[in-house]
Amino acid sequence: MGGKVAAEFSLQDAERNHGESPHTSECSYQLMAADLREFIQKEVLSRSRFKTVFLLGHSMGGKVAAEFSLQDAEVLFF
Repeated sequence: MGGKVAAEFSLQDAERNHGESPHTSECSYQLMAADLREFIQKEVLSRSRFKTVFLLGHSMGGKVAAEFSLQDAEVLFF
């Protein structure tokens, strides 16, 4: 099973204005959730046979995941 999970695993390592990601004048949890939505559509769902994702975030990432779940619950695996 680990091989199947590894084959379908993606990770976003930096939100806007953090790390090496683009820096913008606007930054909010809503915008970061929109960035996450775009990433999931382009880099995860379009390349995977799965149509849902499991999000796990810590600290700020948890807040972004919570905001995302309010906007796009249909793509989350619960």
